[in-house]
Amino acid sequence: MKSFQSLALIFLFICNTTVANAQQKTLAKFVITSASENGEDITPMLLEQGAFCVFYTFEGDSVMYLSNQWPKNATQSFGPLFPKEECVTSESLLSRNSGVSNYSWYFMNDYNNEKGTAQVQLTKFQKVIGVTFIIEIITPKKDVLEYKGYLEGSIDFAK
Repeated sequence: MKSFQSLALIFLFICNTTVANAQQKTLAKFVITSASENGEDITPMLLEQGAFCVFYTFEGDSVMYLSNQWPKNATQSFGPLFPKEECVTSESLLSRNSGVSNYSWYFMNDYNNEKGTAQVQLTKFQKVIGVTFIIEIITPKKDVLEYKGYLEGSIDFAK
């Protein structure tokens, strides 16, 4: 398992280096309106930050990425995201209006250079007002982050 994580981190480094000059394409932006860490409410801190999660790709790259952004501090956790379901593409998972998708996320924090593998579950709900979501992130330290909110705009694969 340790060698798999090492390979994943090497892959993350190569992806970041390779796509540095490529055009980023936002697939979906999820605005956070409620949040908890290990069951403790951290909503005020994330609202103050204007925090959101964005799924994106790069031109010429078939890998999907996730960024957990805190704009006020200009910090983020980011990295490639791989679906855990077999024979299902990231695009088809994101394009469903409702449902649950599970991923492995090979992330790096730009604020402390911590790297690792987290488990991510995205649950989307189609409602009359639009798409709402719950994103649950289980970190390598077994902390559980839960974000709730809404999809800004629509999921766009046409850009």
